[in-house]
Amino acid sequence: MRYTESCAAGTVFFGTVFDTDKWSPYEEIPEECKISESATVEDIDNKFFAACKKDNYNKLLNQNYNFLNQNGCWLESNDHLQKWLCMIDSGNDTFI
Repeated sequence: MRYTESCAAGTVFFGTVFDTDKWSPYEEIPEECKISESATVEDIDNKFFAACKKDNYNKLLNQNYNFLNQNGCWLESNDHLQKWLCMIDSGNDTFI
């Protein structure tokens, strides 16, 4: 849900997509913001500074807004709310 929260906050999110059996919002991270599991600090810096360029930043924010529009607004759509409630019911409180 952190990617969805980032989109709702209007920030650019950098992250790694881990192999999972289920769909994850992290799969929606734009390629420019995906960080490999073996990335160095220099690799992350390069991605960050490339994303900070005005045209890239605006493009990434628009992709975030498109993700929200396609998947419902953060915790306003029934789907996101149900996923959030399931996480609480499962005892997984490490996401907080």
